Amino acid sequence: MNLKKLFWQCAKSTCEPQLEANLAELDKADAQAGIDLRKHPFKLWCKAFFRDAVKCDTVENNLSEAFNSTLLKARSKPLIPMLEDIRVATMKRIAKKRKYVLKWPGSFGPIIMKKLNTNILASQGWNVDFNGDDGYEIKKGRGQFKVSLKKRSCSCRRWDLSGIPCAHAICAIYDKGEEAEAYVDHCYSKEMYQKTYSYTLHPINGELLWPRTQHEEILPPFPKKMSGRPKKKRVREQSEARPPSSSQLSRKGRIMTCSLCGGEGHNKKSCSTTAGTVTPSARGRRPRGGRGKRGGNTSRRQSGVGVYVDEATGETILEPGETVIGEQQEGLL
Repeated sequence: MNLKKLFWQCAKSTCEPQLEANLAELDKADAQAGIDLRKHPFKLWCKAFFRDAVKCDTVENNLSEAFNSTLLKARSKPLIPMLEDIRVATMKRIAKKRKYVLKWPGSFGPIIMKKLNTNILASQGWNVDFNGDDGYEIKKGRGQFKVSLKKRSCSCRRWDLSGIPCAHAICAIYDKGEEAEAYVDHCYSKEMYQKTYSYTLHPINGELLWPRTQHEEILPPFPKKMSGRPKKKRVREQSEARPPSSSQLSRKGRIMTCSLCGGEGHNKKSCSTTAGTVTPSARGRRPRGGRGKRGGNTSRRQSGVGVYVDEATGETILEPGETVIGEQQEGLL
């Protein structure tokens, strides 16, 4: 199991015992990776230490990436046109969301209902023990969790963090004879969604209809051309996957081979093999340049357009086919 998958298991742990178990797996795979990961505060990257009041268990930056992709064209423009593009995109998004919520068949959106239905399927096979008040014990194998429907809480903390009943909570809800949808947090309801997009951005006039000022016009500064080509692509992390290129083949997964010693894992720039210790696999290779087809050194000197001088004889030759020192001249008429 690679380190990236083990890291995400740690980040998505919803309770401390689960985090400790996942960290132990990471230590087995790479002890130094576990040490480096523990240097960062858990509350910044692990669900087990998130506050449950906000009902958000997101640990990735997908919202930032989505916003960044929206600004790909706008961010290369000057300040005012860039802000105008952002304003228009926001205005269109609000109008789109106001229409989208009207198509909901129920009280909650399709994404929330999909997550709830997934948890309903995962609730099969668990045993429920009720204490007669508000306590439920949900058991299967070595797993055992306690659920409180009044507090809307489960010891696995998935319900507490997201506001959507987990598989253990759904077992308790069905044991009580109620529907799981009734225990979804109110922040996901159609009413709250409509309230979020109740405010709109009003359209504005173009530059030709702007009021004219009576003061001196402020001109922009003279543009200064910077050296080099301006960067437009986002700087990616070292472990982040690169998008596939349509014009260049990826070198990912390919084994680098040295052209000097024939070894793998390095190239000739970083090769430590000296000229006297070249492996037999590389000895039979013909070096680039040097000897010609017949093993002799070739040398030609151009003295003008179409005029060449034979260095061996000093004779001037017009448009020769090939001049070879120490060998018979070929291609001469």
